[in-house]
Order: sequence, then structure tokens, then C-alpha cells
Amino acid sequence: MLKRSLILVLVFVFILNLGVSAKEVELKSGTIIFVETTSMLDPDQLQVGDNVSLIVSSDVLVNNTVVIEAGSPVIATVTSSKESGLIGMAGKLGLNISSVEAVDGTYVALSGSKMVEGKDSTVASAGLSLLICPLFALMKGEDAKIPANTRIEARVISTYQINI
Repeated sequence: MLKRSLILVLVFVFILNLGVSAKEVELKSGTIIFVETTSMLDPDQLQVGDNVSLIVSSDVLVNNTVVIEAGSPVIATVTSSKESGLIGMAGKLGLNISSVEAVDGTYVALSGSKMVEGKDSTVASAGLSLLICPLFALMKGEDAKIPANTRIEARVISTYQINI
């Protein structure tokens, strides 16, 4: 009797699940997604080609349905990394945002970038070293760092069907 009841319950649950189908929503090309850095990014510690950790700033919604959750990891790559140098040379740091994972596991290609440059003081350093003291040639340019929690805009590259 117990075995028969268990089979009936399983059949009933199976029939109920047939009526419930996955909802599919369309994440359109051009949708804006805000991402942010999780830590300070410093060209002294990064090289071109390194991957860096970013996260989605807030839920991405389509028709009031979450398709990408806030906090989802975002893949980004360092495209430019130059430490500040002597004679007032400024530092540079650039990132390219490439993808994020949607709630159904779909990898969504993104387009976005961030480039920062420190203040260049080459002219001042060279001029002062020639006019006043050669030690001014040792003056460094400004560092280019991207602080933690820096918000960056990215866009979805193509249209995706996301299963909810």
C-alpha cells in the first residue's frame, strides 16, 4: 500500500511539473549593465593580459525578471598597464570588459572599457632639471590607479534568450 501511494504521489508531481515550463526572456543587444571593481587596481601589480575581478553592481531586469544578479562575477582583462616613471612620465591603466554569466548559465558578451592616466609632468620635470637642478629629472609622474568600487558602464553585445 505504501509503495502504491508513493508511486501515485510521484506521478502527481510529474504531471504538475509538465504544466510548469521555463519562462524565456530576451536580453537585448545594447542593454546597459553597470559593473564595479572589487579592489584597487594598480599598474604596479598588473600586466597586459591579466584578468581582474569585477562584479555586477545591481540586478539586471527584463520585464521585472532578474536575468543577471547583482554581485555576479564579470570577466575583464587589462589592456594597458604602465607604471609612472621618472622625468614626470604618467602611469596608465586600461581594462576591457568581456562577459558575465546570466541566471541560467548563459555567458553574455559585454562591451565596455575603462582607461585612466595619471597626470604627466614631463615638461615640468625636464624644465626644472635643466634650469634649477638635475635631480628634478628623478621626479615621478602621477600613478594611474582605479579605486575599489569604481562603477563602469558596459553594454550587452548581442541579443540572448535567457531561461528563467
